[in-house]
Amino acid sequence: MKRRGWIALAIGVFAVVCLGAVAVILPNRTFQQTGETAAGTADGGVYATVNGRPVYQGQVERAMQTEQLMYESSLQLIEIGGYLTEEEMAEYEAAYPPPTQEEVEQRLLREALLTGLAEERGLSVTEEEAREYADNINETLEAMEAEGDASAQYMLDSLEAYAAGMDMTYEEYTEEILVPTWRDALLREKLYDRVIAEAAQSADAQEDIWEAFVAQAMAEAEIVYP
Repeated sequence: MKRRGWIALAIGVFAVVCLGAVAVILPNRTFQQTGETAAGTADGGVYATVNGRPVYQGQVERAMQTEQLMYESSLQLIEIGGYLTEEEMAEYEAAYPPPTQEEVEQRLLREALLTGLAEERGLSVTEEEAREYADNINETLEAMEAEGDASAQYMLDSLEAYAAGMDMTYEEYTEEILVPTWRDALLREKLYDRVIAEAAQSADAQEDIWEAFVAQAMAEAEIVYP
């Protein structure tokens, strides 16, 4: 599956189904408090640089807070929905442990590296492209809400609560947070497409090619911890 399709699927399934349903379990105040915590977490000092590109300590802390919330929320969703038996639930928790600080740190370092490599190869994503992508997601949710889809309503309410916690309207949150985030994500997607095109291998081998590329890039990267 192409990376664009993967991103769209992940957002659609994870955000609308998981976050949307979770909003039934977690009150909007929980999302607002998470937003307040994120807003109160300054970038602070540099955690590390990847080929000269900084990753800030505040980024790591905010990512850890968010991923922990999503992990706990997903477990509640599964338990309350009755999707798994107790035995299956135990197997699920063993297979998918909670996010660790090291995993979050490594993900941010990897993303910073890949964003930089994409720019070095002359790839680019304009703000207009990123804004259009974010707008398409919002329009999809709003259309689903208009058709009576409760999960879309919960999702929009949760996002607005999170934005409110950051002392922003959802429109401001989209412009200041989501658009830059999507810009970098789409840039890494273009890098994925370029790497796969250069390899000229079968579709079955694409993920292996990409993982090998990322592993080599990480091994060769200059990662400096202050």
